[in-house]
Amino acid sequence: MTAETEGGAGGVPLDGLPPWQLARRERIIDAALAVLRQQEYERIQIRDVAEAADVARATLYRYFASKDHLYACVLQKWSALDRPDPALRQATAEDRVRTWIHRLIRAFEREPSFFRASLALQHSADPEAKRILGEMAVGSVARLTQHLAVLGPDRAADAADILFSIVNWGSMRAIFHGGEMTKVHRLADRFIDSLAPELR
Repeated sequence: MTAETEGGAGGVPLDGLPPWQLARRERIIDAALAVLRQQEYERIQIRDVAEAADVARATLYRYFASKDHLYACVLQKWSALDRPDPALRQATAEDRVRTWIHRLIRAFEREPSFFRASLALQHSADPEAKRILGEMAVGSVARLTQHLAVLGPDRAADAADILFSIVNWGSMRAIFHGGEMTKVHRLADRFIDSLAPELR
């Protein structure tokens, strides 16, 4: 996939930006998120986002080097996994894992356009988009592995990889090939069931 770009490098560093510029950048991300809720990633053009954010295209490109860079930031904000749930602190490892993984599946179930955008961005040539997506992936795996820590480091890491594979492959089948997300929930539960005696 080719990232839509214009002009120079774009993507000014966040460090040192005054509050009004940070607010403008956040407004652009919010507008881009709203646009993705209305149409598919591949059909979105930067001018659509600029209009929704009420900024010039040149202004948008000062903050984001490309469409891919912008939408990597959008996915980062959208991800419910970045929001810790205080109620889970006292829960068993099993409950934490089930809650966490079903929250992820439901997020893709509610807004499949975000899942499709995340797949499209996997092929991005934009270094900032790749960096952000990489950090998100590492962070997500680390959080799930932490919930599985009672299994020991190696087994927890393997179990996290298997759960992510179930979610990604199952969501792909459901969203692109007419399957059902209920099956993704069921398969995830079956795998967690196999670990449950050790997670309790």
